[in-house]
Amino acid sequence: MANSEPNRGGIGFTSRGKKIEATFNVPASELPEGAPRKRITAQGDSREEAQRNLLAKLAKANLRVPVIGTSNKMTLAMWLDEWVEDYLKFRVQESTLNVYLGHIETYIKPFIGHLPLETMTINDLKIHWWDKIRVIYKLDSDGNETDQPVLGASSLSNVYKTLKMALDAAGDKYQIRANINSKFFKTPLVSRPESDREIAKAAVELEKLFFEDMSRDDPNWSHFVLVLVGLRQAERLGLTVQSVVLDDGEPRLEIHQQLDFSNAQGGWYLKNTTKNGKPREIPLWGDFLEAVEIRLAQREEMSRKPDWNPDEKFADLLFLGEGGKLITRRQDTPMWHALGTGMRGHLARHITGHILAKSDISTETAKKILGHQSDAYMHYYRVVSSEMASKELKSKYRPGERKRK
Repeated sequence: MANSEPNRGGIGFTSRGKKIEATFNVPASELPEGAPRKRITAQGDSREEAQRNLLAKLAKANLRVPVIGTSNKMTLAMWLDEWVEDYLKFRVQESTLNVYLGHIETYIKPFIGHLPLETMTINDLKIHWWDKIRVIYKLDSDGNETDQPVLGASSLSNVYKTLKMALDAAGDKYQIRANINSKFFKTPLVSRPESDREIAKAAVELEKLFFEDMSRDDPNWSHFVLVLVGLRQAERLGLTVQSVVLDDGEPRLEIHQQLDFSNAQGGWYLKNTTKNGKPREIPLWGDFLEAVEIRLAQREEMSRKPDWNPDEKFADLLFLGEGGKLITRRQDTPMWHALGTGMRGHLARHITGHILAKSDISTETAKKILGHQSDAYMHYYRVVSSEMASKELKSKYRPGERKRK
């Protein structure tokens, strides 16, 4: 005989052998007029599993059920605060956390933070949030609205992903049906990284710029050429004079920190870790060694001028501006675009991977230089490009040759 437990939140639980069955009686208001009463069930090895399976069935049938485990007074804003405090702060790096907080505080809460978490609908999200953030336009210097959206394709896609993660987490914790279905939200198609052909073309352009067109006397040359040894922007800007080792026969860069921004740290600061948490060494040779030597000489010359007055926290940085002023990402990015390549800065890491692969540099060495711990390098940095595959096949695989002999 089955042992039945009282209903809780509209869902009943019954023991059936070693399984637990969750049952929901669909209210008459949810059914067509005159239709017979309908019961939906799902089983699991525990109450929690049975409930999850049942809620998944109800969501698929687009049926509304009472919220389990949370107050019906909880708003989306309240849940987002809980999600940040109890999950994000312990799972992501501070720089990533700041990105999520920017999305939440600027593009989510002001529009839909007031909505009740358990009763808001996809239509609410579309009308009050999605359709509105897509048409926020930049202002010109006179305060007039332009036709350029504040959120480009990539930014819009990232804000969408932030809310989706938050709502997925709410579903996991409280078993509610607050979610975003992609078919109702046409997110922009963002293709990153670029195709092999685009990366190969950009590699030719960037090598020509740095090794043929630019003068070694141009400060931008020594400032940017190190992107072709795979340095991330924050790592490059966080290099110190002590990061450069030239006196032991093996010239190299020792990468162990990055320039980062945090309100909790009072603004820009040097974060004592790399993106993946692992320090690494990058050999210096040829033009890259020359670039570092030129930068050291330029820095020494600037430090002798009367206006040299760097902030004590950043006094040892390799890349400082006139007077010892800090160069942040906010200055570095426009400087990069001013080179006229039209390419995003992070593409240089993909280009570095392409060049290393084309030069037959081993995967192990490429991973060491770029600072990758996993084989994700193989996909994102094109170690096996179409060109390399073609070259190898033509040299080693000769179909029909044995028969002709």
